[in-house]
Amino acid sequence: MKNTNTVGNHNINLSSNRMYKLSMGTFFKTTHFKKANLLNKFEESKWAVMGRYTGNSQGENWIHEAKIGDYAYITFGRDKLFDIVRFTSDTKELPQHINDIIGNDEYVYREYENIRKPIITNTRSLVNDKRNWLPSGNSTFKEIKDLREANEILFLPFYGVQIVINEEVEKLENIKEEFIDWLLSSERSNYFNNDRDTLNKYLDEYNTYFDMDIFKVSKLNHKNIIEAIDEVAYKNEDSDFFKYSKGESTHRPRAILGKKNYYKFLNQKFIEVNTDVSDMDKLKTPLNQIFYGPPGTGKTFFLQNKYFSKFTILKENLTPDQVHDKIAEDLSWWQTFVIALRDIGESTTKEILDHPIVKAKERLSNAKSIRPILWSRLQAHTINSCPNVNVKERNEPQIFFKTEESKWRLDAEAVENLYPEADELLRKVKNPSIELNDPIKNYEFVTFHQSFTYEDFVEGIKPTLESGNTDISYEIKDGVFKQLANKASQDPDNNYAVFIDEINRGNVAAIFGELITLLESDKRIGEANEIKVRLPYSKKIFGVPSNLYVIGTMNTADRSVEALDSALRRRFSFKEMMPDYNVIEKVLGENNNWEETKLSFILEKINKRITRLIDRDHQIGHSYFLRLATIEVSSLTDSLKTIFSENIIPLLQEYFFNDFNKIGLVLGEDFLTTEEKEENIFAEFQEGDSSNYEDEIFEIIDPKKMNDRVFIDAIKKLIN
Repeated sequence: MKNTNTVGNHNINLSSNRMYKLSMGTFFKTTHFKKANLLNKFEESKWAVMGRYTGNSQGENWIHEAKIGDYAYITFGRDKLFDIVRFTSDTKELPQHINDIIGNDEYVYREYENIRKPIITNTRSLVNDKRNWLPSGNSTFKEIKDLREANEILFLPFYGVQIVINEEVEKLENIKEEFIDWLLSSERSNYFNNDRDTLNKYLDEYNTYFDMDIFKVSKLNHKNIIEAIDEVAYKNEDSDFFKYSKGESTHRPRAILGKKNYYKFLNQKFIEVNTDVSDMDKLKTPLNQIFYGPPGTGKTFFLQNKYFSKFTILKENLTPDQVHDKIAEDLSWWQTFVIALRDIGESTTKEILDHPIVKAKERLSNAKSIRPILWSRLQAHTINSCPNVNVKERNEPQIFFKTEESKWRLDAEAVENLYPEADELLRKVKNPSIELNDPIKNYEFVTFHQSFTYEDFVEGIKPTLESGNTDISYEIKDGVFKQLANKASQDPDNNYAVFIDEINRGNVAAIFGELITLLESDKRIGEANEIKVRLPYSKKIFGVPSNLYVIGTMNTADRSVEALDSALRRRFSFKEMMPDYNVIEKVLGENNNWEETKLSFILEKINKRITRLIDRDHQIGHSYFLRLATIEVSSLTDSLKTIFSENIIPLLQEYFFNDFNKIGLVLGEDFLTTEEKEENIFAEFQEGDSSNYEDEIFEIIDPKKMNDRVFIDAIKKLIN
């Protein structure tokens, strides 16, 4: 039956406090009897205990960062949950007799009050998830910053609560009556002879078998409801509901709550909500799309003029955080810390980490924690005369100073001489309304080629050399797609796009890797069939956000759509872009009429012949003629000669492999000439036969070398 822990307030309001994970697994794992009993002692005393020297600055954070009033959930090992607690004291020394049992005095404790017991204490379902703030994550004390994600993965399913700040909550909606309406409107519905009151009564009874109210649902937790029903109704044969459902064939509880009914209703309701309000509908374009066609049909031009602006935030619409992110993009870590210290003066590391420009750099970073980066960069760029830093190898510029109280400040003279730009950047940080030079572009434009790899697109091992450091090191670096995906995940209110020019020229199967599956719209983060994978280099869990578009171009003269990797082809929408002769007429205007001939008609005639001799994918695009729009009428002939000489004829030579017979069928005889035959050009050879080499030898006449009258006549013959 339903756990009583779910009764009461469903929200824990942090207000201005923080939420942490605290692992006390050290004591949980021990086999020593007295040590094992310490957990009981700690629980009775309401002590949260942790080592003061725990690595990665966790011990320092436990003592100095956490405050009275902050919250934590306590876990033992990788899969055991304890209560959500609130700290009621600063850290204190453990009694000596406790230290004697432990064997050292490393540990200190905080007193706490119990706030919420878990409704499910075993988290084996999460043991493969390596987020540091989860029980299976490799951390002892970790602040949880993404509360929305934590609510979805941990707090709602395992504690039955949401962690909120100032009551900014995901509203739980009671949808039982709406589900009854949906169920009774189904053509197959005949539950309890479609008696509404009886159905309502039994739904209330079903609800008592679950550890949460399965009819109080939000967009955030509807998947958790489905998972809970799946576990209790289908997988766990020992559950009370499984046994109850099995014995109640008259009203089939599992059928009503199951895959064809309540599951389906939940998915339909919340997927439709997503679709109605999503920016995908506002853009009216597929998430994955390729524009394809012959060369010169304006595919790249179309992207630049129609799509780039859809993923650009104008300067006047930038938020302060977006301004800070834009400034931080071009800064190294040491430059970021200089700007922070220039603003706040002598400070602790915690105060530096809380500065807006450092927060912005952290949002752009892929590091699990930037505290180690802070310590390493401060010490590496400390002035040589500072007695409180023992690092021997210093990098340029030397600009920081550490005090005896372990606070950091800048050497003012060094800043003025070595980084004078800091003051101007700080001015922009403190006044986000200041206009930047450019708007924010929420897109990346790349061109695929034969050397483009998965490491360039997703992630790979790359050399790194920070300014002022002569040592080369290697790091796992995000590729262009993953960088953009991470930005999109952190900014769900805006759309992002990666534009891929010449997508078919790269080895798409190798470049995309596991993204082939993740790109599908229903496999994106937050969608009905969400899939995340563990990436091979970083070993991090990765998914593709629903606000990231992938839009490519493809030249069909290089490779047909059918030849594109079939797995990728199935996941993209394709829009054909063929030569548009109306565009030539519209753009050229009067210039389209040349020597009583329409230029658009010349191109159309050429393309009809190419289509017959090869195929429609090798036609010549209209964009080659659009450059004539700004030409003086008097020089149209010279410009048209140039287009034939530099664009049209080279394409025909490539298409037909210098088969002059076919080139002649396209252009006509006036564009080709034959070399005069020379008698007896071959050496005497008794066994030789030169008859196979006595055919006429053709040569294309360069239009630039024709006089105007000859060129005009050649075009007249071409279109006849």
